[in-house]
Amino acid sequence: MRSYFKFDFNFVFQALCAVIVVFFGCWTVLANVVVLSGGSFMDLHRLNFIVPIASAGIMVYLSFDHAFESSRPLAGNTTGDEDHEIGNIWIYLLIGAGLAAIFAFGRQYLIFWTITIIYFGVVYWRKRHAPILQFREANRQGLNYLAFAVAIGLAVLAALFINRPDADDSLYINMAVSVLDNPSAPIYAADTLHGVPGAYILPTYWVHSYELLAALVAQIFNAGEPIKILHFIFGPLFSLFSVFAAAVCLQRLLPKWWGWACLVLTAEFLIFRESHRMYGNFAFVRMFEGKSVFITAIIPLIVVYATDFFVRPRPGSWILLMLVQICAVGFTANSLYVAPITAGLTLAACWRPSFLATRKLGLGLLASIYPVMIGFIIRSIVIRGGLSFENFQQFMPIDAATNLVLGEGITLWLWLVGLTSAWCLVENQATRHWVLGFCLAFMLTCMNPFLDEYWGAYVTAKYLTWRLFWVIPLPIFLSIFVTQGVVNGFKLRFSKNPTFIFVALALLITLTLGKPWIDPDPLVRSELRIGLKVPQPEYELARRLSEIAGSENLVLAPENVSTWVPTFRGHAYPLVARTHYTEALLVVFASRIDKQDIKERLALAAYVNGVSLDNRQSEILLRHWLKVKKLSAIAVPLGFKQIIELTRILDEGGFDKSEYLDYLIFHR
Repeated sequence: MRSYFKFDFNFVFQALCAVIVVFFGCWTVLANVVVLSGGSFMDLHRLNFIVPIASAGIMVYLSFDHAFESSRPLAGNTTGDEDHEIGNIWIYLLIGAGLAAIFAFGRQYLIFWTITIIYFGVVYWRKRHAPILQFREANRQGLNYLAFAVAIGLAVLAALFINRPDADDSLYINMAVSVLDNPSAPIYAADTLHGVPGAYILPTYWVHSYELLAALVAQIFNAGEPIKILHFIFGPLFSLFSVFAAAVCLQRLLPKWWGWACLVLTAEFLIFRESHRMYGNFAFVRMFEGKSVFITAIIPLIVVYATDFFVRPRPGSWILLMLVQICAVGFTANSLYVAPITAGLTLAACWRPSFLATRKLGLGLLASIYPVMIGFIIRSIVIRGGLSFENFQQFMPIDAATNLVLGEGITLWLWLVGLTSAWCLVENQATRHWVLGFCLAFMLTCMNPFLDEYWGAYVTAKYLTWRLFWVIPLPIFLSIFVTQGVVNGFKLRFSKNPTFIFVALALLITLTLGKPWIDPDPLVRSELRIGLKVPQPEYELARRLSEIAGSENLVLAPENVSTWVPTFRGHAYPLVARTHYTEALLVVFASRIDKQDIKERLALAAYVNGVSLDNRQSEILLRHWLKVKKLSAIAVPLGFKQIIELTRILDEGGFDKSEYLDYLIFHR
């Protein structure tokens, strides 16, 4: 029966990923054109018929070009390994573990980086005659598909049931709300968070199309609040997509055990989240935000399509490489630099010193033209608008950025072991050489302590150097390290298998001593329940406060409440949605806004947050705002320390008082 019925699931995985990339890429181009030309949401709605037509045309062309049929092995394929002896692996693992320990426990980043570069360089040169990367047929055994199915189930269930609110929704959901509330106004051309005259949504966010798609879906299906679309539909849908993307990537890098590696990768995302910026705090639990989709799904696909183009340089492969980077732009503005760097490092790791390879490298780099071009357009808009990011927050050196993303101690050590040692466990010579080359190129560029000031000044912004870690598919590499190490345990006797012993001990020590699943912020804990990914009762209080005040009227509340006020349709304007956002207004739009107004807003926000340095001065300022600025509503917790004086001030101002969900709401 098996010879008569062969359904190619691997082809289905690749085709589904291609469909999403093509559709969202076309949508992003349309959205970017409308936004950058000053168009409205109505204009975007009228033109959206172009997307399915263009997507269908591109898919037809790709099917004729066989652009996503890369599961067939090519001539000269190499699956064996002449120099993959157990003794050599043991040495490589010990060296990698020692290098990781230099920074993880010894705190000596420069020494770690220098020795690792030398080590990678020597090994890369010794293995320079490895075969060129080629496609190999992925294993089609049922157990791989079973593990893959379990990974899908875990990812979708995590997206549905793990409730971990994120304050970034204050801006992202407001971007969708703003176009639904003002469909005929130019998109993103005003400050829809606070209503501050002269300010508007930062131009870097104008490239986002993810939130606009959520707004369009909410409008088409009359769903009301776009947060429902993002949390209930997009979150699980793109979590599913991310597992498919990982499968397509791992079928190339670990074709024998790709399904198990997908399961290991899913477990990584669920377990490793001890720092707020670690990968586990993006994947699944925050897939309703575009940057989480970018990190979890798009980065592996950039690797896939870049390697596809290098192995088989045909127009269809180049189009997919270009479209996946256009998709990246629609998910997050950070992709304007991350996507081209990822594509560049992927292609560079494939390169060999020959004219043909250099030609393919150059043509592949041209596929990054869209994010580079859009990046220059956004930069020109920033310059013409007189906006300044120079004095906003402090520079973050790359060693601090490493801790911010990869954590501390034993957890940091394990991530660094994945970086320094994953390559040596890959059985195929060509793939092993590619992984080693990518890690070497990444460390030479993005982790270089002599280049971090350059990155901060000209590429990432000086406080966002940590996002350079999005360039490398490090979770993919760690899953290869764990999966191959465990698999080796089934090949040889335990006493003769140092890789299994090493990997098992590394995981056991990390999980028992590091406890990487503990939430980094004790005030924001993950809960298992289905529903909107919002904190309660703060979200309901924000809804009530906005309803009482009325659309575009001013409200004042603690930050854990005011964060959520702009996420509702027809919302009131919080004086300060988030302190971080308002401080950015003060710096970036300094030449366009009333700076005194912003400083007063921050002072009043500090007062209701209970961190004011001078409560008496804040109360004088509050009286002034009640008289001149026309605050419509104020909310404070019942245990607010200045409640007696605040009540007296608001009674004098003619405010009524009501109790709601352990808060007092004062309103006119």
